[in-house]
Amino acid sequence: MAFFDTAFHRGHPWVNDTFALPRRFYDDGIRRYGFHGLSHVYITSVIERDGSDLHASGMIIAHLGNGAAMCAVRNGKSIGSTMGFSALDGLPMGTRCGRIDPGAVLHLIEEKGMTPKEVLSLLCKKAGCWGYPVSQATCAHCWARISPKRSRRSTITCSARAAAVLVEPSKSCPSGGMFRSEFFSM
Repeated sequence: MAFFDTAFHRGHPWVNDTFALPRRFYDDGIRRYGFHGLSHVYITSVIERDGSDLHASGMIIAHLGNGAAMCAVRNGKSIGSTMGFSALDGLPMGTRCGRIDPGAVLHLIEEKGMTPKEVLSLLCKKAGCWGYPVSQATCAHCWARISPKRSRRSTITCSARAAAVLVEPSKSCPSGGMFRSEFFSM
């Protein structure tokens, strides 16, 4: 049996899945796939089971930890995700950079002389929370360093989707590295 982490996002409207590139690239698979779908499915099913009106009206789910993504959900279906073609896109994660201007990547290659392999290593293993001026590779350490006096609640803003979600670490969350999210109507 196989469970595909991107399957939850397969029903996005086309405009939420495509990049502003000629159509042939989309047809060749260059599109936004979304990730952390299994986490979003679980949270959506709990909200539906509990009978919340958020299931029908819409919610934004935040999966935060060393991997991170936000997902807009309406009627139990994903309609948009902060993650794109790869798991590098979206929110900064433990060691992955999250959203980055493609011009910055080209600059690293063309002006700094980095090879594509070196850039990939940087973006996947030496960026994100690890890349902030903090010596820890976990988002929890990063958030504590950025805002040491914060309460247990942190505000994470996703400017790419203009959505803000309050999150609270949960000791009862089944996967340990994830955070349980509070949901707000869109």
